[in-house]
Amino acid sequence: MSEETCSSGPARTPRYAHPSAMPIDAPGWPVSPGPSPNASSQTVSRRGLPQAAAFRQRPLVERPRERLMYLGPEDLSDEELIAIVFGSGAATPVARMLLDQTAQLSGLRLLAIPEIARLPGIGPARACQLKAALELGRRALTPVSLDGLIVRCAADIARMLQADLGQSDQEALHVFGLDARHRIRSRHLAALGQIDQVQVNPADVFRPLLRAGLACVLIAHNHPSGDPEPSPHDQRLTDQMISAGQIIGIPLLDHIIVTFGSYYSFSDAGLVPHRRLF
Repeated sequence: MSEETCSSGPARTPRYAHPSAMPIDAPGWPVSPGPSPNASSQTVSRRGLPQAAAFRQRPLVERPRERLMYLGPEDLSDEELIAIVFGSGAATPVARMLLDQTAQLSGLRLLAIPEIARLPGIGPARACQLKAALELGRRALTPVSLDGLIVRCAADIARMLQADLGQSDQEALHVFGLDARHRIRSRHLAALGQIDQVQVNPADVFRPLLRAGLACVLIAHNHPSGDPEPSPHDQRLTDQMISAGQIIGIPLLDHIIVTFGSYYSFSDAGLVPHRRLF
């Protein structure tokens, strides 16, 4: 039986492996709007054409928005995605220059809005669009709540904290209070530090846990540098929390250092004596 006799209802847009394989007159393929009647008043590109008109002369298969529609976001480059955030595929050269000047996305996400706005071709509006898009991505990857999560190993919580803490440009120490069954029952910020270290008072770590009657503690902080390896300062902080926990009766289960793409666990490294609790 032919495909025509089997089909019913509205025709579906066929899916193609690549936009170049799609006929220009295929259903759902956007039609090029053609040159703008006001092209003569627009900014002229290096090829002698107005920027918008020069972009409209590009094949549809090379335009970021059309590529996104038919290939999905995974197949687009960083610069194409940024151009779409800016609202036009014609902004691809600006996006490419932006990535070159900020050490790609890893450097871009660490910049403040005024720093991004000062870059050529950006300005306050585009800087705000970028930061809003980055923040939406971070929120989408962040768990709604860690309350009640059972922590059986460092990876249980580290993966969730990577998106939450790993993108910050400032070190912060977060404290997680656990009950006797290793369920997270509290979370508080104990210290906010400079870009390379955080100063912590043990009282700020343990006082809320004592009031809540919790059984053990896990601490975590981020490394804005992107390197999860502990510094000598991190090791001293861990030793200090181990000693304080032993005196107070709330043992330290682990100290986890997170970045956006990786983490380091003092417990996994055998540097916390209560590793057996995991």
